[in-house]
Amino acid sequence: MEVTTRKLLVIATVILLLAAMAISVGLGAIADTRNERGPPPLDPKDVRIGREVYLQYCASCHGRRGEGEPNWREPNARGELPAPPHDAEGHTW
Repeated sequence: MEVTTRKLLVIATVILLLAAMAISVGLGAIADTRNERGPPPLDPKDVRIGREVYLQYCASCHGRRGEGEPNWREPNARGELPAPPHDAEGHTW
């Protein structure tokens, strides 16, 4: 079977396109890792709103500073665990 110039041109074009796609995907992955600098800076307005929401809905149990209720590891008289403290990221468990 004879390979024609046209067939070679089609094969070369397909290979070049696949290589370009692979390089593009690889460069995109590299660019994504370079942008991992942590969360964006906090907007003071958002922090103020978050504080207000926490004080209104959460502080009554978890405390104004996220310290949790006393003896939070032990069930209370109703058999329920008191509100635990928040960790540095705001998680309670």
